[in-house]
This record gives sequence, C-alpha cells and structure tokens, in this order.
Amino acid sequence: MHDSLPVGNRLYASSIVYGIQRVFDLTNPANPVELSEWTYAGSFTHNSWPDATGNWLYVTDERNGEPLKIFDISNLTSPVLFNGWTPNPAAIVHNVHVKGSDLYVANYTEGIRVLDASDPAHPAEFAYADTWAGPSGDYNGVWETCPFFPSGTIIASDRTSGLWVFRAQRNYGLARIRAVDAATSQPLSGVKVFLDGGDSTTTTSDGYAVFAPDPGSHGFTTRRFGYESGSTTSTIVQGGTAEITLSLNPRPTTTFSGTIRSATTQALLADAELDLDYTPLQTRSDATGHFSLRGVPIDAYHVIVRCPGFIPVTFDRQVGPTDATMEFQLVPAPFYDSLENPTGWATSASDDNASPEGRWVCVDPVGTYVKNGGLGWGSMNAPGGENRGAAAGQQAPPSHALRQASQARTSSACGGNARGFSAMCSGAMACSGGGSAPAGASATGMCACGCNSQMLSMTQGPVQPEDDRSPTGTKCFVTGQGTNPAAVDEADVDQGKTTLVSPPLDLTGKAIPMIGYWRWFYTSAPGSQDYLSVSVSNDNGLTWTAVEALHDPIARWEERAIRLSDYLSPTSQVRVRFVAADEGGASIVEAAIDDITVFDGASLPLGAAPIPAAIPAALRWREPWPNPATGTVQAVLELPRAGRVQAEVVDLQGRVVSHLLDQKAPAGTRVLEWKGRDDTGRRADAGIYFLVARGGGAATTTRFILVH
Repeated sequence: MHDSLPVGNRLYASSIVYGIQRVFDLTNPANPVELSEWTYAGSFTHNSWPDATGNWLYVTDERNGEPLKIFDISNLTSPVLFNGWTPNPAAIVHNVHVKGSDLYVANYTEGIRVLDASDPAHPAEFAYADTWAGPSGDYNGVWETCPFFPSGTIIASDRTSGLWVFRAQRNYGLARIRAVDAATSQPLSGVKVFLDGGDSTTTTSDGYAVFAPDPGSHGFTTRRFGYESGSTTSTIVQGGTAEITLSLNPRPTTTFSGTIRSATTQALLADAELDLDYTPLQTRSDATGHFSLRGVPIDAYHVIVRCPGFIPVTFDRQVGPTDATMEFQLVPAPFYDSLENPTGWATSASDDNASPEGRWVCVDPVGTYVKNGGLGWGSMNAPGGENRGAAAGQQAPPSHALRQASQARTSSACGGNARGFSAMCSGAMACSGGGSAPAGASATGMCACGCNSQMLSMTQGPVQPEDDRSPTGTKCFVTGQGTNPAAVDEADVDQGKTTLVSPPLDLTGKAIPMIGYWRWFYTSAPGSQDYLSVSVSNDNGLTWTAVEALHDPIARWEERAIRLSDYLSPTSQVRVRFVAADEGGASIVEAAIDDITVFDGASLPLGAAPIPAAIPAALRWREPWPNPATGTVQAVLELPRAGRVQAEVVDLQGRVVSHLLDQKAPAGTRVLEWKGRDDTGRRADAGIYFLVARGGGAATTTRFILVH
C-alpha cells in the first residue's frame, strides 16, 4: 500500500506496485471491509481522492505520460474509467487533493495546477504556478502541495528549490462545450476541442468538454475524424458558465477498394497492408490481392502500402466522390529474409540475463492472449469479455472490478494475496513471490485455470502473435515458445534481457540505403523499463548506434524502415540488433521479429514516394542506449527544425559534465555519443546523469545511469 485516505466511513487505498485501487468500509476501524478493488492499463496507482459526493474518484499514477484518471464509482461493484486530464503528456501527475469543488495537483515539472471540479467528471484548470524552469518529464519540480489552510494559502514543495507559498486567483468562468452529431443530435465522444486555437481537451461519452478561461470573448473549434470542423465564439463572464453546443456535420463516405500487385510480375499480392495515414483506417488485401475499406470519409489521404518482401511506398490520393477504386504496385526488395530458415542470426549475447524460457527462438509461434483483462484506455472490456470499444475519455466498465469475496486473506511473501485476485479466476491465486497455491498452480503465479497475478492490468487481446507476418510462411523470431495460449507468462521475457542479431547486410551502392523489418512488442507495464530496442552497426557488430526503444505495447505486426544514413555510413558489414527486456518489475513482456528486407528507397514505381524520413514534431531525446551504461552511451536527438542546438551531459547537482554538441544542425535525427568521461578526459563517477538539449526556444531532457 503506497497511499491511503480516510473520508467518512471509507478508506481509499492505492497499491502502487501492483497497480490496484481499493476502497474499504471503515465503519469498524478495527475490522476494515474491502468494498471494491480494480486495476487498469498503465496502472502504477500512486494516490487517490474522491470528490465531495463520493461518486467520483481521482487517481494518479507516478509515470511519465499517465494522466490523472477520473473514475465513476457511483456503483462500486463496477467502477468506470470516464475521463482523464493532464497539462502535458510528457510529464508526471504525482498527487491530487480535493478541497470543496477544487482539485489541487502536484505535477512535478509542470508545477502546481488548480482545477475547477464543480462538474466532477470534467475538471478544468483555472490556475497554475510552475516552479521548475527546466524541461518536462521525470521527478523535478513540485512533489507535493497542501491547500487545506483556512486562509486559502497553498503551499508546495519543490524538490530542487524548496517551499513555495501561493494563493489562487479566481478570475475565470466556465465554458461547457457539448459536441453533437448534426444529423442525429446524439453526443459525440472523442471530439478534440480547441480554446482560441491553443489549449485543447477531448469530449467524453456524454459529448462534453469543459474549459476555465479568463473572462472575455473566446473562440472554440472542434476536430474529429469523419466530421467537418466546427467553430463558434462565446463571451465568458467571471464566475459564470457558458453552455455551448457545437453541431458537427458528418462527412459523406464511400467504399475505398482496389488491388495490390507486384510491379515486376503483376501478380496480385495477398495479405498486403494499406493504411490511411493519420487515421484509424487500415486493411489488408485478401487471398486474391483485393482490398476494401467501407465508410471512408471523402477526402485527400496519405496512403501507405506495405507487404513483406516488398518496398513500402506512400501515395497522396483523393478518395471519392468519383475515384474510389485504385491499384497499387509494389517493387520486390532485392534482399528479403522471411526467416523461414534463417542463417547467420545470433540469438544470444554474452551479457544476456533473461530466463532461458523467454529468450529468442525461431518457431511457428504459439500465440498467447488475455481473455479477460484489466481496464484499459484503448480497449475497455466488460466482465465476460465483451468489448465495448471505448476510447480515452469514453465511458466503459472495467473488465474486472475485483470485489470482496470474503474477508479471509492468504498472505504471500511478495505482499500479494490469494483472495485479492479471486475475481479473476474460480480458484485461489498464488502470487509469484510465494504463498500457498492450489493444485495445478505453478511457481510463477499461474493458477490452474491459467490466470496470473501479473494479468491484473492487462487489457483483453493478443500478447504473443499466433502467426508470423509472412503471407506464405509460418516462422518468425519470438521471445520464448510456450504450449498454453492462456498462459501468458509461461515463456515470456523474465528478469533481464535477450538479444537477437542479424547476419551482416550489404547496404552499399544505394542512393537511399534502407533496412525494413516487421516487429511486435507487448508489455503489461506501459511506460516502464520494459523495452524492445533496435540498434545498428556498420562494423560487423563492434560498435552500435541506437535507432529506437519501445516502452509501450504494439500488440500487432508493424513494419519499420531504417534509413541507415540517418545513423551511420553504409557498409557491407551492417548488422541490426533487437533487444527485448523485462526490467519493469512484475510484468509480461513479449517481442517478435519477422521479414527483413534491404532495399534502395529510390527504387519505386511511377507515382510513388519512398517512406520519408519523418521530421520530428518536437525537440526530443529517444531512449539512451544502453541504459544502464558501463561506458559509452548513445541517444538519438530529434530536431523539429534546422538551427543551433546545444546538448550536454549533466549530473544530479546540475553541473555540466560534458558538452556533446553546440552548432547548427538540420531538421531530422542526430545520433550523439558520450564515452563516460568529462570534458577534461577524466572518467565520470558512477551515478545518475541527464542528457539535456536546447534549441529553437525549447529544451528536452532524459536520464540514464552510469555503472562501473
């Protein structure tokens, strides 16, 4: 238990390690009775606080990117994740407190935030004070706040600069935006609403979004896929509430269909993938090479077409109203390894330390899945496995509101309890750290029915792929091969990392040297230290340069293409390294790799364009590699525009240890390297360090650990 709050005869308790929120009846303080417990995707349950009615609960998770979560607990047997709030998706929402109809949020690098929660389901920020001048993310800035002084004084504790004293200025009014379908008058969820073209929020299942702007005239615009944009202006009065309805006209739709074939043989391609970029629309061709997407809003799209063994291409196309049938042609990649009979691949490294059953192996995979998982933002599932399809900010019941079955408890060595998991299976649960297990239970926390304590925060769906990606093959590299599709932890990555390295690849003689691969990654602890990292070498594996590191799950096959020149000079000794790691505590980790290609991005059919090197949206570090590092550490810096850039290594005291970059640089990506020494050449001490970059009026930071 990390944090608990007694309010009346209830106790709200947050279990950070297991990601569980609990509510107890404290009518008899000597004998608390658990009323409800539940979990959800991304859970790292740090603290919680109810509103004045006791029908809504605000929950924080001390992780970068996790918003303040707003649960409807009017029915404690079935809590509902209704809404979320964050001032910056890159930051940590640390603690929340309720005073009257106000929320006070300690937001680390984003300072202290004060929200009007007179509508408890749609709190709106009206005041803030940011005590941290540095970049967003991680644990600097306001750690805690206390708003409970009768005088109205608010104090905040900044981990770097100390105690701050504030008083909130209440010069604001409320704007309650209701978005509806113009054709049906039904409320629309998932509508992004912008205030004066800047701040934005998203409507929930009731169609509402709320702002707390300064008094005066303000403009409101809306955007939702499949609808025309809407806009209006309204005058906001101090202390008042403006009720604003925006009717969105649905765009007319059409069926987008056609064929995908080989540009050299004209053969129709089965199982090719077509994406309408920046939209949720995607499909695959059938066995005859035909595709069909119904309900496509008539508009111009950026179309991406892919197929294993072929060079991916992009096209800009107007879909409808007259031209909605098209043919796309793909050029075969000159080098293609479907991994049916891979040669020259290394499935281990000298420093691998993951458990043997979860290491890389080339097989026809036995897919694993979660039948009834936890409450997730992207796929919220009802008890019994019904998928209600609710997205972030929409109303949906959790798949398991873990209820009190009895007051009896069976404690385990790791702090779990058999009763606490009883709503997930019909038998008792053995926690992975010990405790009593029923007949048939394994030592890893698996019970006889195939459930697992680590599955609490997992959403329904696949964990390891059932099929490889190759249209005509069966094999791929996966992290471990189990035998029971329901046993998600039977052969996943555990307690360390496992490494997969390609044979040498020849990238010479190409105008745009590219390496393609299809990847799959799952972690039950998004945003944690679990990862799938990709790096490249042009000297046969002597040195490595980081390309990407995934920390969030993508439980589907997805193709990526590396433009080698963004990272290294092309040679005939290029290798690609994939590392899957379980370093996020008690979690499930699976990865898969398939269909490697090498090609020249300039070799394309008429009218097509290569998959471009994306211009980053913001100044940002990618995950440093390796982390922890024993010597040299590398990281990719994303530059959204050309200009002067400074990059440094900084220690915990804020002292600059080494200058990495101070020059003009083009937009794109830049690989930077630190060899573990300060600017004088002295070996740096072991400890926590930060990579800090500044440019174009922005700053970004990431941290890593140096060990000896």
